[in-house]
Amino acid sequence: MFYAIGEIILVVIGILIALQINNWNERRKINLEETELLSSLLEEFKYNKVETERSIQVAQMIQEKCIALIQNTGDKSVKITKRESDSLIFSGLRRIISLDFSEGILTTLLNTGKIQIIENDSLRNLLSNWPSVLRDVKEDEGWAIEQRNNFILPYINKHYSSITEYSDMKSGFSIPYTKIYQSVEFENIVDGYRRFNRANERNYTYLLSSINDVIRLCEQELKQ
Repeated sequence: MFYAIGEIILVVIGILIALQINNWNERRKINLEETELLSSLLEEFKYNKVETERSIQVAQMIQEKCIALIQNTGDKSVKITKRESDSLIFSGLRRIISLDFSEGILTTLLNTGKIQIIENDSLRNLLSNWPSVLRDVKEDEGWAIEQRNNFILPYINKHYSSITEYSDMKSGFSIPYTKIYQSVEFENIVDGYRRFNRANERNYTYLLSSINDVIRLCEQELKQ
């Protein structure tokens, strides 16, 4: 009888050891998969960081050009040359920003539920909320693009010659380039575009802070 009990105990111990080994192997596989995911996410968000920093610079540049244009509007004399005016209008008011983010890894994580593999709660929450954050940013981008397409471009095409000093053509109209600066409508649409891009800059700056958090947490987890 004691012999039989001993055999049962040995069998139970063997089963427990086998389960422990199996659990250890499964945990090891999950840890390896998490490491691979974190490495891929890190590269994706490093790319997105560069893209966001570029967008911040463009938003700032557009605002600077809008301010320079407004400084010449009204009854005061225009203090910029035709070439400077062309540069401000065509490289500033015609410029748009559209974030070109890499989202393949994160989208796969969210769609497959593999986001749960990531153990760090702070990182997992940041990544889970990312689509809604980015959606708000893209919505404001859309407003700025609409302002340019629906108000700025039609007005410029109607009141300012697109044939610049850099063109191989010469305009057949003798309307002075300074005339557009005497229009309150022009001043308003320029200031509107400035404000839209100020909102874009704020959004990108907030986004950059979140991206830096994701990068920091990924690197922190990979070092462990």
